[in-house]
Amino acid sequence: MSKLSAPWGSECMRLAKKGMRVWQREGWRGVLWRASRKILGHPPRSLSFAQFVEQYSAWIAANEPDDTALRQQKLLSSNFAHRPLISFVTPVFNPPPAVLREALESVRTQTYPNWELCLVDGNSTRPEVTETLQAYCKVDGRIRLKRLPKNLGISGNTNEGVALAQGEYIAFLDHDDLIAPNMLFEVIRLLNDKPRTDIVYFDEDKVTEDGTVRHSPLFKPDWSSDMLLSAHYLTHAVVRAELVRKVGPFRPELDGAQDWDFILRCIEQTSAVEHIPKILYHWRAIIGSCAEDIDAKPNVVRSQVQAIEQHLGRIGIDQAKVLYQSSSGTRRAVWPTRARKVSIIIPTRDKADLLKKCLTSILKRNTYENYEILLVDNGSREPATQAYYQRLGQERRVRIIPYDAPFNYSQANNLAARQAEGEFLLFLNNDTEGLTSDWIEELVRWAERPQVGVVGGLLLYPDDTVQHAGVIMGVGGIASHVFMGASCDEYGAFGSPQWYRNYSAVTGACMMIPRAAFDQVGGFDEDYELVYSDVEICLRLRAHGFRVVYTPYARLRHYESQTRPRNDPPADIERACSQMRKQVTAVDPYFNANLSCNHSMPRLNEKGEETRLARMERILWELGLPPRARISDAA
Repeated sequence: MSKLSAPWGSECMRLAKKGMRVWQREGWRGVLWRASRKILGHPPRSLSFAQFVEQYSAWIAANEPDDTALRQQKLLSSNFAHRPLISFVTPVFNPPPAVLREALESVRTQTYPNWELCLVDGNSTRPEVTETLQAYCKVDGRIRLKRLPKNLGISGNTNEGVALAQGEYIAFLDHDDLIAPNMLFEVIRLLNDKPRTDIVYFDEDKVTEDGTVRHSPLFKPDWSSDMLLSAHYLTHAVVRAELVRKVGPFRPELDGAQDWDFILRCIEQTSAVEHIPKILYHWRAIIGSCAEDIDAKPNVVRSQVQAIEQHLGRIGIDQAKVLYQSSSGTRRAVWPTRARKVSIIIPTRDKADLLKKCLTSILKRNTYENYEILLVDNGSREPATQAYYQRLGQERRVRIIPYDAPFNYSQANNLAARQAEGEFLLFLNNDTEGLTSDWIEELVRWAERPQVGVVGGLLLYPDDTVQHAGVIMGVGGIASHVFMGASCDEYGAFGSPQWYRNYSAVTGACMMIPRAAFDQVGGFDEDYELVYSDVEICLRLRAHGFRVVYTPYARLRHYESQTRPRNDPPADIERACSQMRKQVTAVDPYFNANLSCNHSMPRLNEKGEETRLARMERILWELGLPPRARISDAA
């Protein structure tokens, strides 16, 4: 597959000329270091490239099978009840012969033996390429070669390989990349456990041009359908051959995004998608060839935009447009909404200056018109607040609902929800401020989609770093915001906060829920006084079959916890530990088991770090809760 259809492919286009200037000053080492930091998943800024490589190498040694384990896998391969033939499809055109040999050897060293390799040579002009391909066909009967009279391009050559394939599943391998020796073993093990699976994907990393150094891992979430609109993170998946042929050939008119388009057509036909959280594919980072490919394919962004727009049209989202964000190299999908009424529910008490910022961003700078604002006032006393309320009396869309009980976040929101007129309920903190004019429309756009139960947005601290880009269960104790403290353009081991994503939960500081879904689950759980009720309702909605969606294009400022001192009630924490025990102690499906549960900013697991269960136990112990409240065994 073309590397330009990777999530960072279009960003690579933008940086190619800059990379050449860096090369002239600093050589390829400087280019590689800068590229890895910017677009390939950069390490923490405090680490040099050498330090990061050393850290990642230690992680590899601790987590990947050694020679003894690989020999054991070869013996175990014969014990699988289902041993399907896997067909690798590899289009070839003028790779460096040494690189090609390494790619072929990475297939031949697989610990699962029932495979075939379908090579399609697009009329390579290097004689040594032809000699290498013919030599490998002679030494291994599982390798088959078709030489074309002319180069048909990446899509055409791949289609010829698919026509050759005889396997039950098809795997796609670039002619200069590498696969882990246990790749097929892990795939076959999963298929034996889940035989109805149609698509299998896995984590990946980069390898330097000489093949000696691995770096820049990308650890992916489990199947996250909405994330595929931002990033083609299912690159080089293993796909059931029947499905490959059902969706039709790779389309040459979308070269540069042909594999993204292909996967989008596949997921329109199946949701049987499984993820193996292991690094099983290695992209070779050949900076020179990337630049040459960019020059040869100036329309990659256009192809990506077309692929996503056509996908949205096929699934019934009319008039969808995809906007390429050149500053970040990301893509935004927009489509018209039905403009149904939104009830914006804001619990508040005094702090008129913060409330005014919040309401001004809605009343004066927001372009979505069909809304009402319900202020749930919990005993405001300050004269400035009373004066501001009097001015708000002139706003026909604003209602003030007295709430004189001791503050209970869930109860306050449920009170207003019962009086709300809108088809969508937007729960909002009074210490937030909309930063874009269409942020409400963006939330509605996603909330209108079928089976979406919650939509959350990107919340920023006053210094423009990330405060909220989704909630991960089990991180930091019970649950925590991911990417917290990162810059918006961060690219790391878990991708970017500027991608659409599915999550287990989003923050109640900005949370839109369709009224029908809210009523179906019975609203917020009023046993939670202050914290975790937003997480709890998200988990309940997911249990009812709804999706939780995060969009980075509903962007707000969050002046967090400025209206009330942060003093989380122990009863809320104890209740969350008990009720969410299963979700907290397991690996969140929208995170990755290889990433640490002790850091909000995604980073590699460290040897001997505290487990999710141990961290929960410690939290309860520090609160002084009695032994009966402790969690003593895994879920």
